[in-house]
Amino acid sequence: MSTLQFPLRETGPRPLPGQRARTLRIGLLGAGKVGQAFLELCRRERDYFLSRGLQLDPVAALVRDASLPRRGLPPRALLTSDPLRFLAVRCDVVVEALGGLEPARSLVAYCLKAGIPVVTANKSLLADHGSELAGLARQAATELRVEAAALAGVPFIATLQERPLAGRFRLLQGILNGTCNFLITELQRGETLPQALAEAQRLGLAEPDPANDIDGQDGAEKLALLCQHLVGRRIEVTGLEKRTLRDLSPLDLEAARDLGGVLRPLVWARLLEDSVEAFTGPAFLPSSHLLSAVGGVDNGLLLEPHCESVSTPDGSGRLFYRGAGAGPKVTAATLLDDLWQAVHSSSAGRLGHASSRQPRETVLRPPRTPWFVRIERQDSCADAGLDDVLALLADHGIHCRGSVEKAQYLWILTSTASKPHIEEACQALAEAASAACLPLRALEVTHV
Repeated sequence: MSTLQFPLRETGPRPLPGQRARTLRIGLLGAGKVGQAFLELCRRERDYFLSRGLQLDPVAALVRDASLPRRGLPPRALLTSDPLRFLAVRCDVVVEALGGLEPARSLVAYCLKAGIPVVTANKSLLADHGSELAGLARQAATELRVEAAALAGVPFIATLQERPLAGRFRLLQGILNGTCNFLITELQRGETLPQALAEAQRLGLAEPDPANDIDGQDGAEKLALLCQHLVGRRIEVTGLEKRTLRDLSPLDLEAARDLGGVLRPLVWARLLEDSVEAFTGPAFLPSSHLLSAVGGVDNGLLLEPHCESVSTPDGSGRLFYRGAGAGPKVTAATLLDDLWQAVHSSSAGRLGHASSRQPRETVLRPPRTPWFVRIERQDSCADAGLDDVLALLADHGIHCRGSVEKAQYLWILTSTASKPHIEEACQALAEAASAACLPLRALEVTHV
């Protein structure tokens, strides 16, 4: 098991006695929660970086509304909503915390073309335009660092990209959204989703509009980013299977526990020669799975390397990473760590030390997995018992591995089946027994 932690890594030369620290002029794209956390961290760690030979000097911040106060920005620094004024300021490195695609893409591209290193936490930008921006970084022999965009509290991307065998995975399973993991953990404690969401927003873990998190877009973008920058496969986020958290209730978490497992917000990808099988969304994990113990705001990532010669003492070859995954402070720490790496790197032009090859387009396919199915029977059909439901599922080639029954609800843990087959069976249940079905994917013990 590999666990990576911060604070900042103790790397790079210390200044010699009497030697002046190098001043690093920092431009900040975006000064919202993450941007202000980054500025506060720069202020708090000022003496530490001075001892390492670097004076952090935030000189400009581009924001959408310059009338709002920005905590941590030095008084002499430029605060503007005008991109041209921002770009006119001489910066040694740019930290992008705007989020979204535009104007982030245009501004990052401009800076890279000018040879300015860029550090970003923007998974949407990287999922859609990562290969384009990596090419610009290579052409200008500069740096684009991306550790903060996925598992911000567990910096690992650059490490694996420097190890071509260990980083070339064949199976990826992960909890990559700390907000969703917090919400499900709260459901596990009996809270409703609106209650859990209100608490996440109060703690600063969820945005006012949490749709990207709870509807799976965030996890899908992070999965696309990892496929692209670890193994050179480009997958379209729009084509990924995504399942929302909105349909879950505390009863589902109770049923999962009774069946010997938990529900977790999962991203899953298996690399084949000609395709990638993948999905994202809440899924059932047996209690023996390493990711089943990752709760709260933590993230976790389990990789099985492609090369059989990469092996751990248990012979599995698995790599397991776990750490904090939600909150501006976590992201800010990794952005600052990335900044240090960007200005000290001797291998400029690589995307977080990404491969120089262009990611290749890959066909997406839905995998065959077991399923965790919630069946809600209507009062008028209370006589549709467990045996009737199991018989109907068996008619569609789907067999039961476990079941839990509570009032009008029934939960079935099924054998392996394709998505079309489970959907066809659920449709048949709806027609024959007026039952509403919620099929969630499940992992087998053999996948741990």
